[in-house]
Amino acid sequence: MGCVNCGGRMLTKVGRKKPMLICSDCGHPLSDTIDPQKQLTRVWGSLFMVSLSAIAIMTFFLAQVRETRTNERTPVERMHREKEIFAR
Repeated sequence: MGCVNCGGRMLTKVGRKKPMLICSDCGHPLSDTIDPQKQLTRVWGSLFMVSLSAIAIMTFFLAQVRETRTNERTPVERMHREKEIFAR
């Protein structure tokens, strides 16, 4: 692979978070091209994570609403009610 500026040989520069290709003659770095398939995968993955988080948050809040609407006002009364149900 040749440099786009001078046609020189490309070398790998390490010691960074991500290795980078640079020209051995002029030092011009090779820009990373983003693969459209990778970009689409990232978008779908992000959308999936956001929707999963939204579902978890909605479930939590709906459980809290349901908890406040029960007839038993205290946890002790609820425990007695559960013991009655399971004792049958």
